[in-house]
Amino acid sequence: MRILFLFTLVTLVSTDFLFSQEKSTIIQTINDRELKIYKGNNKINIFFEYCDASNIEDCFTSVIKFDLRGIVKLLEERGKFGKVEIQENGTLIYREDGTTSIISLAGIESDFIDSKILRNAVRDVFF
Repeated sequence: MRILFLFTLVTLVSTDFLFSQEKSTIIQTINDRELKIYKGNNKINIFFEYCDASNIEDCFTSVIKFDLRGIVKLLEERGKFGKVEIQENGTLIYREDGTTSIISLAGIESDFIDSKILRNAVRDVFF
């Protein structure tokens, strides 16, 4: 009986651990560097981990958190170009060539990413 109980307990803990892992994906920027997107444990935030665009030779990693306001702005189809400031999240820059850049509140900008690839990656990670 003890063995069955221990087996059941270990199985439940292992299953919970496997399903609690963060959802994440890695996409390539136009400078062929990686941008990692992952979902927070609270299920309403996503994080972007990227290299500072101001230094092409080295990758100084920056992480920015977007809450639901930022996620909605990223997922909406944009017909306009320019900067979109998202309160307490950061800034998005949309260019005419169909790319998007993310700027943290500290002013650290990511490389430009194809907007469609970014939107699809955010959908995959968040939903």
